[in-house]
Amino acid sequence: MSTATRKKVLISGASIAGPALALWLVRYGFDVTIVEKANALRPGGQDVDFKGATHRRVLDQMGILAAVQQARSVSRGDGQIVNAAGRPIATMPAAFSEGELEIARGELARILFEHTANQCTYIFGDTITALQETATGIAVTFQRAAPRVFDLVVGADGIHSNVRKLVFGPEKAYVRYLGYYYALAKLNADVSHEDLMYNEPGRMAAVGAPKAPAFFVFASETLVYERDNLDQQKKLLRTAYQGGAWQIPLPKDT
Repeated sequence: MSTATRKKVLISGASIAGPALALWLVRYGFDVTIVEKANALRPGGQDVDFKGATHRRVLDQMGILAAVQQARSVSRGDGQIVNAAGRPIATMPAAFSEGELEIARGELARILFEHTANQCTYIFGDTITALQETATGIAVTFQRAAPRVFDLVVGADGIHSNVRKLVFGPEKAYVRYLGYYYALAKLNADVSHEDLMYNEPGRMAAVGAPKAPAFFVFASETLVYERDNLDQQKKLLRTAYQGGAWQIPLPKDT
C-alpha cells in the first residue's frame, strides 16, 4: 500500500495506550502520528500488572513479551498495614497487590516507544488546539506544528484528555468528582524497603522500596490548581497531610 493511499491516524498521548494502539495500527497498514505535550517520554508512575495467559499472549503477539520480562520489577513481597506507631496490624498479600508480571509504567512506555519509533511519526512538545471534521477528514491544528488533515483522531491523553475536551466540551460538564485526590511522589528521604500502608480518617499514605513512588490518597473539597504546576501540587499535598501521624507530614524537600 502506497503512502498516499494509507489511512492517516493521529493519536494524542505517548504514554502506554497511544503507542500500544500505534503498534497494532502500523501492523495493519495505517500511517500513524503521535503527538505528546511533554518534551520527551515521561518516566515514573505506578507499576503496571499483567496476570494470566491472556495478558501474556497479547504481549507475545505484540512482540514485546521478552522486553517486558527483562525490565520487570522485582517483587516486594507482602505489604503491611501499620498503625500510628508503625506496628503491623494487617497483611496485604503480594498475590493480591502485584501482578504475575509487573513493570514500571515508565519502562513499559519506553518499550512501546522503541517498538514504534521507526514506524510512526512522534511529535513531542506539542498539543492539539482545534479539531474540525470536514468532507475529506479531520482538520487538526497544533500549538506548534503546521495544520494537517487526518482520517481519524484518537484521544489517548489521560484522565484530563485534551481531545475529549475539544470534542465534548469542558471537563466539568461530564466529570463527577467523587471526593478524593491521589498523588504519586518520589520522596527525597530514606524509606522502608517494605511495602507499608497507613490509614487515618480522610487520608492514606503508602511507601515501599526506594525506587517505588510513595502513594497518597486523601479526601478533600474540589481543589483549584494548575495541573502543570508541580510546586503548587506539592504545597497542596503537604497541606492535606499536616498533623498526620506515623511518617507524615511530608518532609519539606519532598
